[in-house]
Amino acid sequence: MKITKVPGFGDYGILVENFDYNDPDQYLKLKEVSLKNLVTIVDGGDQDRFDSLNQHLNLVTNARPYTARWAAMYGWDWETKVTADEIEVVDLVQKWIVDENYLGWTKVSGQTDDYGKPMGVFGGTELLWHNDDGANINFHPLINLYTAQHANTSATCFSQTATWYEQQSESFKSELNELVCKYTWDNSKIQPGSDKLNEIIVRSNHVPPNYVDIPLVVTTPGGITGIYFNPMVTGFAGMGDAESDLLLKTITDGICKPEYQYDHWYRNSKGDLVILDQCITLHSRKIDSSRNLKEELLQRVLYRCPSDYTGLENFDPFGNTTSNVARAERIKFRDYGSTRQYLTQLKTGSAAEKKEFLDKYVPKSDHKRFFELIQRLQ
Repeated sequence: MKITKVPGFGDYGILVENFDYNDPDQYLKLKEVSLKNLVTIVDGGDQDRFDSLNQHLNLVTNARPYTARWAAMYGWDWETKVTADEIEVVDLVQKWIVDENYLGWTKVSGQTDDYGKPMGVFGGTELLWHNDDGANINFHPLINLYTAQHANTSATCFSQTATWYEQQSESFKSELNELVCKYTWDNSKIQPGSDKLNEIIVRSNHVPPNYVDIPLVVTTPGGITGIYFNPMVTGFAGMGDAESDLLLKTITDGICKPEYQYDHWYRNSKGDLVILDQCITLHSRKIDSSRNLKEELLQRVLYRCPSDYTGLENFDPFGNTTSNVARAERIKFRDYGSTRQYLTQLKTGSAAEKKEFLDKYVPKSDHKRFFELIQRLQ
C-alpha cells in the first residue's frame, strides 16, 4: 500500500496505490489516513474491484440509504408527505440502485432508458462546483465514488476551504465562526440545462423547501476545520445584501485559488475509489475538451454512495450546541427505510418494540396516528 500526496490541494489529498482490496487491515489503515485528509483516491489498476470493495468498505465508511434523506426531511411518516414530484424521484432513484446487495450505491450516468428518463443522477450536462446536501443540516460528511465504466476521459475536480480558513486572522475567524448561511436555489449554478427530474433530485440534495439555516464554519469528523460553502449561499443571517455580497466575494476570491484545488484525471476506465469530504470540500466534473461532452457522458458510469465514517456517524460538525442538537434530531433517521415496512413489522410486534420505535422516531403528538396507521394495514 503506497501513499503519496496529490499535487496542490493544500496538502489535504492523497493517492493510494497497490491497495489490496481483499485485506481488511488495509481498509483500517485507509480509514486512518482518510480522516487526516479531505480527498483519498485509491487506484484500482483498471480492474473491477466493486465486489471486494463492498465486502470490506464498512470498515471505513457507513452507507446512508437514499430513503433516509426523505425521512430526515419530513419525519417518520415521510411517505405521506412527499410531493408528487418527489414521489416520482423516489421511484426513479430506486431504479438507479446498483444492486440491492450494495446499500446506498446509485449510478451517476448520462444514459437514458427507452422512455427518455435518466438512468443515473447528474445526467448529460456540465456539473459545476458543489458539495452534496448543501443546505441540509443533516448533511452526509462523505461521498464515496467508484469508477465503473469509461472514466478515463474525465476528471473529478476538488476544491478545499480548510487552508484558506487556517490562514485567516483570529479576529476574522471569529467573525466567520458566527456566520449563518442563507441559501437560494439556482439549478444553473450546478447543472445548467439538466432535465426536470435531475433538477428535482439535486434540489432535494441542496436547497430543499424546508431547509434550516446552517453555520458557515464546520469541522470534519477527522478534526479539520473549514467553511461549508457552495454557490447556493447568497447571504448571511442578520446581514444586509450589500454587506453579504462583499463578504461572499471575499470568501469566493479567497477559496477559488489553484493552490487549494486539484483536478484528478482518471488513468483507469474502471476500478478506482474516491473518498471525498463533503463538509469543507467542493467538487465538479470535467470531460476531455477534445471530446463531445454528451457522447462521453453516455458511456461514463460512476457509482456514488453518501456515507459517514464508521463509528463517527453522530459527530458534531458545528461550533454551537443549538445547531448540533438540531442536526441530531434529523440524523437519527440516517438508517431509516420504508415506513410501511416498519409498520407492517410492528403490527405483530411486541409492546416493547413499538415503544422503542415511538421513542426514537415519532413525536408524542403523532402517537395516535401511528397506531391508527398500524391498524389500517392489511
